[in-house]
Amino acid sequence: MSNKASTGLHNRDFQKQENQIGTFKLEHTFDNGFNLANIVTYSRSKNDYLWTQPDDSQGDVTYGKVWRRANSSITDTETFADQLVLQGKLNTGSVTHRLSLGADFSHQATDKGSYGVTSGLPAAQSCGTGTNKTNSTYGIGTSNGYCTSLYNPNSYDAWSSQLISGYTAKTTTKDTGLYILDNIEFTPQWLLDLGVRWDNFNTKQNTYASVSSTAYTLLTTPTTVVSKTDFFSYTAGLTYKPVEQGSIYASFATSANPVGISAGDGSETISTSYKDLEPETARTFEVGTKWDLFDRRANVTAAVFRTEKQNTRIAVSPTQYTNGGASRVNGFELGLNGNITANWDISLGYSYLDAIQSGNPGVSTRDGSAIQTRGKQLPNVPKNSATLWSTYKITPKLTLGGGVVASDKVYGNTTNTLWVSGYTRYDLMARYAVNKNIDVQLNVNNVSNTRYFTKAYASHYATEAEGRNGVLTVNFKY
Repeated sequence: MSNKASTGLHNRDFQKQENQIGTFKLEHTFDNGFNLANIVTYSRSKNDYLWTQPDDSQGDVTYGKVWRRANSSITDTETFADQLVLQGKLNTGSVTHRLSLGADFSHQATDKGSYGVTSGLPAAQSCGTGTNKTNSTYGIGTSNGYCTSLYNPNSYDAWSSQLISGYTAKTTTKDTGLYILDNIEFTPQWLLDLGVRWDNFNTKQNTYASVSSTAYTLLTTPTTVVSKTDFFSYTAGLTYKPVEQGSIYASFATSANPVGISAGDGSETISTSYKDLEPETARTFEVGTKWDLFDRRANVTAAVFRTEKQNTRIAVSPTQYTNGGASRVNGFELGLNGNITANWDISLGYSYLDAIQSGNPGVSTRDGSAIQTRGKQLPNVPKNSATLWSTYKITPKLTLGGGVVASDKVYGNTTNTLWVSGYTRYDLMARYAVNKNIDVQLNVNNVSNTRYFTKAYASHYATEAEGRNGVLTVNFKY
């Protein structure tokens, strides 16, 4: 792991994650070849953390200082899902149908809270330097640990403060879906895929407490926000196979993103100002081809596509939202996967994404962002990205491999004034087969210990990737 200076507090910051997942599958094959399967999944997860976020909002950077602002979450999620699927093949004259019919239901309940940190650090005083920052109580070197040097932070600074914690809200999400997919074979050369899905989506959020830096307080009148919607999505595709080892296709698909779909994982808070809005919708057009190579040991793929998103939620006033935003992505992808020789395996991919915010000229947002962002690149979407991974079997027991991951810069905000630079990362791997049941594998990632960022944000920070790190794995097969 890279050993770089950190603004975090060694004696305070932490993250605890837990996941327990159980799956049960029951299936039956009928005499006519149709297969009926039911899959039940139950999971519990926890994400509990208290991080330090370097905050530059008070102008401390000008004086070579940074304020350590606490960022925390306590999230427990319980999920139950049941999927019933019927699959089979039937003929209608000379036409063959491969059908898949299904019904699914999911129920997710999330308890979310946070930590309140008693910092005693007024934002207006910040780190105690400059105009209106004259309180030296919070300067560098003091015992509270809330300020540090921007260029030489000390993660072992003393820290003492009370942590107030508790759950503040419960979000329940239910989704019921029905779908049918039909792969229609007119001839071995011509195939048509058709599909339709209906979803009924219901999210309820109860807020019953608040956590401040000094107390955990139950609300006198808990608030409840409910969002309900149902919608259809469609898919269609036509495939032509001029030869047995090659195909050309064209496809169209729609999707929807209802209010509250990400509330269960804590990344969305349902607001009364937009709980009744229509789902955000998207449609994708794609034309591509796939060809088998080297006696079908490998294949090469290429695709050109366009994705259009409509009904994006945007704010038209501090208390009002509308389905007025839009964006589109034009792009193409190239890929090569498989075995070049019996011992040499390769996976190569490249994508180009021209992701532009188109906005809606008829909607006037409260800050004019519909005009400011029109024609700008979507946040955190690189124009160019590529991956290469290759392995070679040196002996029947020893395999060596390596790869490269590269990406263009990405923007952190919709106006494209904040960004993180592109990067190239190198990885290595060695695997040794002890016997037919056991093998040992060592992966060394980011071999050159390159410092890079995977994501940028509009609010004063970016996500830094891991430095050089190694993972040793023992695999058992039986």
